[in-house]
Amino acid sequence: MLLRPFHSLARIISRNHFRILFYHRVNTSKNPFIIDPAQFEVQIRYLAGHFNILGLSEFLDLIAGRKPIRNGLLITFDDGYQDNYTHAYPVLKKYGLPAAIFLTTDFIDGTHWLWFDKIRYVLEALPSGTPTAEIGGRKFTLNLTDEIAKGETRLRIYLHLNSLDYRPRMEAILTWAGRMNLAIPDKPVGEYAPLSWDQVREMAKNRIEFGSHTRSHEILSHLKPMDAVHEFAHSKKRIETELQRPVCTVAYPNGQSSDYNEETKRLAQQCGYHYAFTTQSELIGDFRKLDRLAIGRIFPGVQCDDFFRSNITGLNSIKKNIKEILPKYRSFLKAAV
Repeated sequence: MLLRPFHSLARIISRNHFRILFYHRVNTSKNPFIIDPAQFEVQIRYLAGHFNILGLSEFLDLIAGRKPIRNGLLITFDDGYQDNYTHAYPVLKKYGLPAAIFLTTDFIDGTHWLWFDKIRYVLEALPSGTPTAEIGGRKFTLNLTDEIAKGETRLRIYLHLNSLDYRPRMEAILTWAGRMNLAIPDKPVGEYAPLSWDQVREMAKNRIEFGSHTRSHEILSHLKPMDAVHEFAHSKKRIETELQRPVCTVAYPNGQSSDYNEETKRLAQQCGYHYAFTTQSELIGDFRKLDRLAIGRIFPGVQCDDFFRSNITGLNSIKKNIKEILPKYRSFLKAAV
């Protein structure tokens, strides 16, 4: 509450900048990285009252026309979990708002788990007294006492396995599960389930647009060019076949600077994508200077709190700029004296 005047001021200062938010999951599971539906609605209500919320096509038209818009904002989701339909979609419809979802197509086809969900599936199935595990050649201490501890444990395992190639990574997870006498279902189930294509088609008729999140969610910078092209091209074609409309946007899996590179961008363009999105925080100013194959997005957080408001109003960006400018200003004053 104390920051409210600063949020209002930051929104005024940043009114000619465009924001893109990225979500993943909206459900009631007690996970510190997943937003609860009630909090999601509080965030959406706030956004609807303070920002000009556009659809994906409208945003792309702005870029093409290089036309600024006051307090413009785009809502996006990555992966394509079924809770996007069951929990997020009704809220968006309630407030009459558009959004975009970037689909991992093998996941939507039901033939492919998002591999990091397998880690969570195993951890959730383990008894709390399981102290250690060898996973992918490394020994881990498994702290399963609460959801935050589970999240930290899962992150440590994820970071290790993410450095492995696909096949040894999958083998490591299956070997670990086998040692624990756990069987991972062939298809993602329950809270891990994807959207169906019927749900995608229904949402596409109601202001939800779709782009690609590749075929299998592999980190593109780790792949050989031929494999990256396969990820891009197959996903694009699959979505176009199901929706009978062209797809020109992709969101890079993970989307941090180490997860894509100049070659990735070149291959994305080669495969017919005109715009690509990252998860690197960015308030978009001058569209003329925008890298259309590396468009930044903002993580909104999982509460409608000061973190959320500071991120989307631009207060955090302003504070960061001040911190970067101050040392240079001090140096200038010292030199002048």
